[in-house]
Amino acid sequence: MKILTIIILLFTMPLVAEWSDWSEEDKELFETLIILQGIDTHQTYTALKTGQFHESNPFYGPDPHIEEIILGKILTTAFLYKALDNGNRVQRNRGLKWANAVQTAVIIHNGKLLFNFKKEF
Repeated sequence: MKILTIIILLFTMPLVAEWSDWSEEDKELFETLIILQGIDTHQTYTALKTGQFHESNPFYGPDPHIEEIILGKILTTAFLYKALDNGNRVQRNRGLKWANAVQTAVIIHNGKLLFNFKKEF
């Protein structure tokens, strides 16, 4: 796993974008996205630990390790960051708002599943 992490970090180094070119709103939206991804990761890990749930994201497979989930989040965030940086300001802002909306919907869905599971016990 350590070797895979090093290889991925080497390949993602060129993804460094110009954070200073982003508006304050876009920076806040991106920071919010990272927080939302952390919440999603925690929910996923918590649900998988119960043994009653499986991961439905085909990227991870049904029973991923927490390291795989975190690594997947890092990679997708890096590529999203670079893609958003390549767009103009309007596209970036719109893309960040959509990404936050989708991530929020995922968190709400996961939260409902976990709440209903815990309510049964």
